[in-house]
Amino acid sequence: RAIPWRTTFPQSAMWGKVIRSPKFWASAAKSYLVNLAFGLSINIPLNWGKEAIPFLAHFKGDMALAFVNSAFFCGLFTPLFSSCFIGKGVAAGKIEPPDSDSVSKSCLRCCLLGRGLALRCIFLALFDVLAFGGSTIALGKLICGSDSVCELPVYAFLAIISVWSVPVQIVTSLGNFTSVAHLSRERFPTCSVHLAASQEAA
Repeated sequence: RAIPWRTTFPQSAMWGKVIRSPKFWASAAKSYLVNLAFGLSINIPLNWGKEAIPFLAHFKGDMALAFVNSAFFCGLFTPLFSSCFIGKGVAAGKIEPPDSDSVSKSCLRCCLLGRGLALRCIFLALFDVLAFGGSTIALGKLICGSDSVCELPVYAFLAIISVWSVPVQIVTSLGNFTSVAHLSRERFPTCSVHLAASQEAA
């Protein structure tokens, strides 16, 4: 008899609930636009006048460095830009905190879900660099092989990194959104009422 995946991985329902939330996608879209504008404002001037950009040139003006930087700043800036608005959404009752039991069973409860702004920024920045930047460099080296000249037109590179940034932003926003919603649960109207009642009873 098959065991329901939600029974085997109870915290998966928590992530699924966040992904189905329109507020999450609105927050992720805003963060994506901010990070995209920041990235383009750096990559366009750096490559202005160039016809092509190499994939890997010892991390000096190449695509590899751009991918790593994009991943790093996405993880670093997303909590800074969006956490305040997510907390306000929880306090207004527009964003529901994740189930506390699912959070306690999550493997990310110690390194992400229960951490403050500074540690969230550090963790997400390092995670994005390793997970997305590292895997992209490895895949690029595999595709380029031993070709000493592996490059793309600048406009093609800008288009690729803009699309590449979408999954990076979704994963980053998913972690930050869930963490802030969890840490702000006492500001959620229902939780605030129960907390006040408990304090009065005490």
